[in-house]
Amino acid sequence: VEEGGQVISPGKPDEPIYRLAFERAAELAGRAIAPGRVLAIGDGPATDVLGANRQGIDALFIGGGIHGHAMDVGEGFLASAEKILAADGVSAKWAMPELGW
Repeated sequence: VEEGGQVISPGKPDEPIYRLAFERAAELAGRAIAPGRVLAIGDGPATDVLGANRQGIDALFIGGGIHGHAMDVGEGFLASAEKILAADGVSAKWAMPELGW
């Protein structure tokens, strides 16, 4: 049996999930939402941050998530975050050890 076909990825970092999110946001807002008005928040450089980078969306990297074991949450936090992001070839405009309010 021959296998094959088109693979459609339903999640980050691929474009279809962002297109769907922007369409839904436009429906709710009653107008188009520019990527520059959106903030992607996530702990996955290869998914959350990469998707944001590809879509022209600012990113907030949460270092204490899936990479918490490798993070310096003290004074060296930003250097740790930059190193982890650079390993995946991505960048975030901001970084925080954890998301809290």
